[in-house]
Amino acid sequence: MSMDDFLWKCPYKKYLGIECFGCGAQTALLELLKGNFGKAFQTYPAIYTLILLAIVGLIYFLTKKRSTKN
Repeated sequence: MSMDDFLWKCPYKKYLGIECFGCGAQTALLELLKGNFGKAFQTYPAIYTLILLAIVGLIYFLTKKRSTKN
C-alpha cells in the first residue's frame, strides 16, 4: 500500500474528467516532505508560492491576534 492510496481524489477530475487548479498539490506536498524539491515543483509549480502565502498568513494571524489583546 502506498501513500497515493490515502490521497483525496479531486471531484472535478473524478466526475468531469478535467483537472482543477489544485490538482497535484497533495502529491507535491508529499514530494516536499520526502525531500524531492524538483519533483514537487514539476508536479505542482505553485506549491512554493502557496507555502509562502501560508507562512505569511500565519504570521499575520498570530501578530494580529497578539496586538488585539492589548
